[in-house]
Amino acid sequence: MSGLGLDVFGDRVDEALDSKVLDLFREHTVVEVKDIKLELSNKIEKSHRRFTQELQEHFRDILTVTNEVGELYRFLKDGDSLFMDLCFKDNVYGVDKLPELHHEPIATNLRRKSTTVTCLAPMSPVVSSATSVLLVSNWTLAITDFVSRFTASSNPGKLFDKTLQEFENLRNHIAQLHPFKKIILSKCHQFLSFINDDEASHNIFTFNQWAKLYNLILRDEPPVFEWDSEQLKAFDSLLFDTTLANYTEDLLKDEQVQEFVRSAIFQSKMSEKILKSIHVQLMELDDLLKSGHDVSRSLSHLHKLASRDTTASDIVDESRLYAEGLVTDQRVALYRLITSITDKLRSLKVNSGGSNQMADLKSRLIEKLQQCLPSELPGSTATLKMDDMISDVMRRHNDENYRIFIERQIKRLRE
Repeated sequence: MSGLGLDVFGDRVDEALDSKVLDLFREHTVVEVKDIKLELSNKIEKSHRRFTQELQEHFRDILTVTNEVGELYRFLKDGDSLFMDLCFKDNVYGVDKLPELHHEPIATNLRRKSTTVTCLAPMSPVVSSATSVLLVSNWTLAITDFVSRFTASSNPGKLFDKTLQEFENLRNHIAQLHPFKKIILSKCHQFLSFINDDEASHNIFTFNQWAKLYNLILRDEPPVFEWDSEQLKAFDSLLFDTTLANYTEDLLKDEQVQEFVRSAIFQSKMSEKILKSIHVQLMELDDLLKSGHDVSRSLSHLHKLASRDTTASDIVDESRLYAEGLVTDQRVALYRLITSITDKLRSLKVNSGGSNQMADLKSRLIEKLQQCLPSELPGSTATLKMDDMISDVMRRHNDENYRIFIERQIKRLRE
């Protein structure tokens, strides 16, 4: 609206207001006009307070909507840009030009009138090219949508499934898509780069989705899509670090997860992780035995434990430690390390050539356990005072229980 137009509009508003004011003075006294003015002022004040309150309560909602509108505008702009590229960048997308129209006149005689019929060239190559363009376009847009929206989406699973479905559609027609090799290679690089580098997405992917990504990227035999070798190494490390850290037997209810977990490569990676963990814990055991620092856990510890906010099972577990002769901090720490290592040895899946390594680990652990055996105490207690004698009897009793515990662990390892 021009400046002249605004002036005219303002003049009209002023005229309308002047007319209403004059009407008020014609119909009401000055006192009544003042009352009307006061009433209107109160209404304006109430409306202003209500507006301020509503603004304060919904300020975050307004900001969220504003951001979402901005994000939607950005997506629309990106979509428009991609569509324009698809339409006009033939050198990037490898779109073939439409073949020239070939025609030849055929003379016919219908109702004794000369008519010319044009025969069009065969259309099958055009249909094939259009189908290929549509396949690659849908796949490209799905990857772009996935990369830009996955971590912020309220329904990331739907985006993930749509993208994998487009991969499957492309796989089924890959033989026809050689002209699009460059763009397919580029989008595969973008897809795998996002998975490797976007740390926020690592916490969103479910175990089932990791299994599907494994089937798409690593298990694909023969390989249909070309992946960058360095990206593949990074993905392999990320995939198994994440899945091994989050694996529980409850996940085996899912058929696809079950197939992935029982695969030879997953079992091999699981064995590697367990072996690495065992080696680390054996070094911790060495350090613990060399430390020499130990603190006795007196029976008063049980009374303190009972007075805290603990469960009955905690008190039972602590009592069982005393019954096994685990009456010092060092012995309890040794017990927990030994129990953890033996559990890992039992769960370790021995693959071909791994039996020697298992035997070596067991031998090393037995050697450590033998170092844990308590030394023999002097036999005579006749010269001891009563309090010392009671302490000595308790120490011998605890040492004997601890010896039995260690020997039991050694026996199990040798079986």
